[in-house]
Amino acid sequence: MVVFLLFILALSVILFGVKWNNFYGLMFTIGFLSIELLIFVIVVSTAKFATFSYQTTLEYDIYRLILRIRLNYFDLKRIANFSAWMFAMVMLLVAWKNSARAWKIGSVLVWLSCACIMSIWILLLDSVETQEWIYIAVHTGKERLSFLQDLIQQGEFLLLLICCGLPLWKLARLAHRTRLMVRKKYLYAVLASTGSLAAVFLCIAMNMPVKNFLWGYQPNDFRSLYGFYQNSFLKNQFLWLALFLIIIAIIFCLARFDILREKSFLRKRKTPNSKISMRDLRHVFHSYKNALFSIECMCNAALEKYGRPEGKEAVENILSCAESYHEQINRFLDIYNRSGLQWDRFSVRDALEAAEKRCGEGVKFSLRTETENDFIFGDYGAVVEMFVNLFQNAMDAIRAKGTKEGEIQVVVWEEDALACVSIRDNGEGMDKETKKNLYAPFYTTKKTFHNWGIGMSQIRKTVDLHQGFIDVDSRHGEYTEFQIAIPLDE
Repeated sequence: MVVFLLFILALSVILFGVKWNNFYGLMFTIGFLSIELLIFVIVVSTAKFATFSYQTTLEYDIYRLILRIRLNYFDLKRIANFSAWMFAMVMLLVAWKNSARAWKIGSVLVWLSCACIMSIWILLLDSVETQEWIYIAVHTGKERLSFLQDLIQQGEFLLLLICCGLPLWKLARLAHRTRLMVRKKYLYAVLASTGSLAAVFLCIAMNMPVKNFLWGYQPNDFRSLYGFYQNSFLKNQFLWLALFLIIIAIIFCLARFDILREKSFLRKRKTPNSKISMRDLRHVFHSYKNALFSIECMCNAALEKYGRPEGKEAVENILSCAESYHEQINRFLDIYNRSGLQWDRFSVRDALEAAEKRCGEGVKFSLRTETENDFIFGDYGAVVEMFVNLFQNAMDAIRAKGTKEGEIQVVVWEEDALACVSIRDNGEGMDKETKKNLYAPFYTTKKTFHNWGIGMSQIRKTVDLHQGFIDVDSRHGEYTEFQIAIPLDE
């Protein structure tokens, strides 16, 4: 028990020192602190009120040190109440954080009301003074007030369950409703970590001997005083091992899904002074290669349909692509001279349509827009180039599979101030090794001189520059789906 307390204490210090300015980092730190206070109460109360059989000199020294702590039962009860109140506030804050109307006046009043109810119930109704008053009243002829004992305890237990259940319900609802894979995985990780933390706290709090000592203590039977501790569920060593493993699982979720970094899924307008790396011209030549490849495909289509309306349309697309190619040259020269990007407000759909025109034919495109608000603030050329890379990768995957019914489905929607784009193809998909090295520069599975393996790293850099998110879902031999989310512009 003491080792577990020291472990949680060290973990809290690390979290507070590294991620103190982060919401989830602060909430988990306070949650661990609440658990520490409960374990501290158990350790001190066990040493003071129960028999203790030490085995070594070190255990005896620790035992003597604990006995010097000047805390009586009533002080320990107040600490336990404060711990329960603090953990309840953490759970309510997590639920409020993930509320769809977190900053609305009505929503704020509702969560403040819940916080007030918990504060009154734990710090006032279940206080030492109230318990003592009820205890004296019941034993001096007012037996009718005995029902208040069960009412207060059962009510506190029920309210704690509600407080722990609210954030879990909010997180599960958000994770189920979101269509963004990166956000869904993030929310499920927060849900698992929050649920595990709540389970650890409730397991300890609901089995603490101190919580019901005053109610069950009989003045003429001192054996009940020791019985609370000797028969306590918390005396089981396997319980502390299980709780230790749960804490390790929480740490794994925090680290694996980068929860403490707190991905901001809210709108943030990027400033025009963003920089890009110009260490060499490989990304520039890669963009030129894409443009030339698009022109080559459209020239072939124009020759096949020469003299027909489709041929005229293909020639117009060639002209549009050549103009875009000329703009790319000017833009890269400007970037090379100023090391900056051309930021402006534009529609994601327009960028997708421009990218589609540069990809030639041979694959069926379907573009569906589910929102009218798809305007973002960024570099139009860079975003178009990003979509061109994704489309050409999808076309290559379809050709590699050899299917005659290749299709690229594009969907645009709005979610929590984000312009979201899904690009799904029915190509050959990716294996685990390809997904693992997907964004690594110069990694490619296409063994031709046309493919250099820097397209995906360029896509990742473009998304990062626009403060967006990118995620991929793929099944080898079936499909690949990329999802990109970029903050909307007002």
